[in-house]
Amino acid sequence: DGERLVLSSVDQVGVERNLANLTINTGMQLATVVISDTDRSIIGRVKDEAGVSLASASCDVPKQPAAHFPSTQNGSIAEWKATFVENGGPDRAVFDTQIWDDGTGDALYIGGDFGTAGGVIVNNIAKWNGVSWSNLGSGVNGVVWALDVYNGKLIVGGGFMMAGQVSTPRLAQWNGSTWSPVGSGMGARVTALTVYNGNLIAAGEFTNPANRIASWNGQNWNPLGPGADATVYSLAVFGNTLVAGGDFSTAAGTSAADYIAKWNGITWTPLGAGVDTLVYAMTVYNGELVTGGFPSTAGGMPASGVARWNGSNWAALGSGINGVVYAVSVFNGNLIVGGSFTTAGGVSAVAAASWNGSQWSPMPGMDNSPWTFTAFNGQLVAGGTFTQVGNNGHYIAKWDGTTWSGFTKGMNRGVNAIVTFGSNIVVGGDFTSIGGIAAQHVAQWDGS
Repeated sequence: DGERLVLSSVDQVGVERNLANLTINTGMQLATVVISDTDRSIIGRVKDEAGVSLASASCDVPKQPAAHFPSTQNGSIAEWKATFVENGGPDRAVFDTQIWDDGTGDALYIGGDFGTAGGVIVNNIAKWNGVSWSNLGSGVNGVVWALDVYNGKLIVGGGFMMAGQVSTPRLAQWNGSTWSPVGSGMGARVTALTVYNGNLIAAGEFTNPANRIASWNGQNWNPLGPGADATVYSLAVFGNTLVAGGDFSTAAGTSAADYIAKWNGITWTPLGAGVDTLVYAMTVYNGELVTGGFPSTAGGMPASGVARWNGSNWAALGSGINGVVYAVSVFNGNLIVGGSFTTAGGVSAVAAASWNGSQWSPMPGMDNSPWTFTAFNGQLVAGGTFTQVGNNGHYIAKWDGTTWSGFTKGMNRGVNAIVTFGSNIVVGGDFTSIGGIAAQHVAQWDGS
């Protein structure tokens, strides 16, 4: 009892790498081991509960393995490690990601609308430990829209009703080994999660236990005042306030809270006169809250596509954007916006532009909308629906401060999310291949 199988590979210079560390069960069979082109042997050890080796065996890696994943294609090193170690990713869409340590080290967790990851049945949520995919028990029985961490546990929100065999209406928590509900759950879909003033905040379409937004203190759900009159899609913490964005026109019973409102821990108040349509993205730049969407006014003043809130008043960013803004980020001291537009500040700027605090500058080269940005290795990486950046750049590209350039191997469909994981970036989206290499909706890039 308690014995474990520890499997390692050894490369051509003698470096040993852990492949698996598994509790031994009666009748257990290890069907597949994913190795590198540089691995030359595999060592298996059986250890007791104290870690003392009881038995070991080794074998050379066969020269003609049953499945071979080359590290080069057409004489050049492949940029992308497709679906991490070429062992398959999720079979459908990924909607959110979260890094969390369950006691065994930081790992990447993904949630969405998928059944398997790496061939493992995971049911809409999965864990990537840097080597392999694994499930969180039997997963959840519906789509996952949001992930966060609260009180040392992974919090999962979405449209599901069960996590494992436990009733968890639309919201569940995972402690690394078992699922449990978060109170009595929610009456409808959860679309956003964050932590504010030591409490977990959930938002979405529900009207029970509160109207579209609620606070969990570890014991009970509490409403945030009267809540909102329609769906809350996004949450952000700005200074000492919680900001909610969505499709609502009323929060805290006031019709002045058009599409955006703030909570100070006691009451909701509008951000001035609000904005006149949906907010898609928010970030903080130069101490101000910046919102992106397709509003034409903010605080009753003209503010096309993008606006800023200094805690007291709304202001435009120059003459703004002549279209829709889907993504906002900060890079090299500038505000970056992406979306479906052709001018910024009256200057030609297709799909992407930067704001230095006083004026707009184009970021030329994209032919369609970026949906997401992240900074990585001194460059800005964008993902979206664009298919042309320079001579390649299918759905993903990088900006060095002067020009966009595509990756040698682009995706076959759009990129919806990018996150930094360790020394790599991980992208998720609608794609199923990268440069002809199978990559089911998720892949990582190591910078080289």
